[in-house]
Amino acid sequence: MKTALKNHSDATINPINMEIPIVHIVNFLDTYQTEYDVQFGAGILSAGQCLADDYVLGPVYLSMVQNALRLLDGELGRLDGGILDITIRRFAKIAGFTNEEIAG
Repeated sequence: MKTALKNHSDATINPINMEIPIVHIVNFLDTYQTEYDVQFGAGILSAGQCLADDYVLGPVYLSMVQNALRLLDGELGRLDGGILDITIRRFAKIAGFTNEEIAG
């Protein structure tokens, strides 16, 4: 018998149906924030400017985070919405956004 965690893991590795766009969105949010930090030497753990401080790209990223969280109310297939919620919020926190900003 598969556990919810095993189903979630399987869905992230080999997504099907509605899992595909959700996995891509989560991967995008992670990769974009990471690459922004690499390109600009930024991040909450460094002295550089973090994505949340970027007046052009920051609001766009935040909007994507907020909308990705809202998509978790829809069909997720084998994905676990709680794990995805925590993961997306963690990316936003690393990018420098506050809980209040993330909640919208």
